Amino acid sequence: MKHMFSSCGVVLTVNKTNLIFQLRDKKNSIFYPGMIGLFGGSIENNETPVHCIKREVLEEINIDISPSRFKKIANSDFSCHNLSNGDERRRFFFHLNISEKEEKDINLNEGYGLKKFSYTELPSIHNIVPTDLLAIGIYISELNKIKINPT
Repeated sequence: MKHMFSSCGVVLTVNKTNLIFQLRDKKNSIFYPGMIGLFGGSIENNETPVHCIKREVLEEINIDISPSRFKKIANSDFSCHNLSNGDERRRFFFHLNISEKEEKDINLNEGYGLKKFSYTELPSIHNIVPTDLLAIGIYISELNKIKINPT
């Protein structure tokens, strides 16, 4: 029987000029080990998506952010046939812009590192978690008021 697993991710920006990504642990027990991804994780119990991402940001980078600062970007339902026996996944994506002061307060608790990129560097990054890449593309297209035209 297939199960639905729900999770959240956040496109994290600093002063709306740079993006900060998590360098994912290289553990085989997690999705996309060793890749670059968004901070976030699984929705627990009766959490709302926004309370999940607030909790995950606090757990992963140790900054306590008001839920009202997280702006919803999109959500996506998908199946990971090769990764989880076809179980269904629902991922909620948010944007959070932090100040340089908040960036200095980051204390990484999960992942093997973090990396900051400018928007212009994104096309040269080849190991971003595929579902997270979707959210990043939507965020940037809306930021630039560009429509995404699938081919």
